[in-house]
Amino acid sequence: MQSGASIAIREPELLAKAAEARANVFLFQRKYHEVLEAVAELSNEKLASKPHGYIGARLYEGIADEKLGQTAEARAAFTAAKSAAESALRDGPNESSRHAALADALAHLGEKEKAITEAKRAIELRSESVDAFEGPDYTEALARVYALTGENAHAIALLDVLLSRPGNLTIWLLKLDPVWDGLRSDPAFQQLLAKYETRR
Repeated sequence: MQSGASIAIREPELLAKAAEARANVFLFQRKYHEVLEAVAELSNEKLASKPHGYIGARLYEGIADEKLGQTAEARAAFTAAKSAAESALRDGPNESSRHAALADALAHLGEKEKAITEAKRAIELRSESVDAFEGPDYTEALARVYALTGENAHAIALLDVLLSRPGNLTIWLLKLDPVWDGLRSDPAFQQLLAKYETRR
């Protein structure tokens, strides 16, 4: 049985995870004001020991602000995510997840070449041939970067590979996640969704 002190120590982490989960759901529902409200619950103190949590919160914030037309606020949030990701990377230069987090922030800021370089570095460190479980996550991260930076053909090619085998990525996620909005008007993306809808 856990002591009250132990529960108190874990409570901030649990609250942070719950707020992150709500932000993610609201993002998929395109309830951007609610995303910002959920992110507002993620204080820096709650995320002090969770660099990925802080970066994720700032990315949620940036995407919501961007969708609401709040350009300056979005850029500030993405810049904060970039700074935190760079700091985390200095502490763990060989961690794929930290390169992928930086790649996301850079892509949202329009730093295309740097974003692609970081995403590819994440794959080098944790390729699918080395890690069949987490490796595809970094292939998806590169696809996200391509989508965010206008490299539609490259993004769609990677998504096709990922969808062709069992994994975390599904056509439903592609339909819901705003990160793929830049692909929606591309006929090749529409064909990709249609292709895998028929295979359900």
